[in-house]
Amino acid sequence: LFDAARAEADRTAAGSSNDALEKVIQMRDAVTESLTRGDPQALTLLRDAEMLVRTELGFSRPATP
Repeated sequence: LFDAARAEADRTAAGSSNDALEKVIQMRDAVTESLTRGDPQALTLLRDAEMLVRTELGFSRPATP
């Protein structure tokens, strides 16, 4: 996910989509740390990243589980 976001950010000109991708990339360390601790916060962080990308791409938000 994070490598793909970085590759896309590198291809994308500055703008709101690039800003969203950069925010996702900045979540990498927090997600990795949460996953290594088995912390369920990782799921919240990943959902936040998904929402950033969905919003920027104009997709609807999925129903909250």
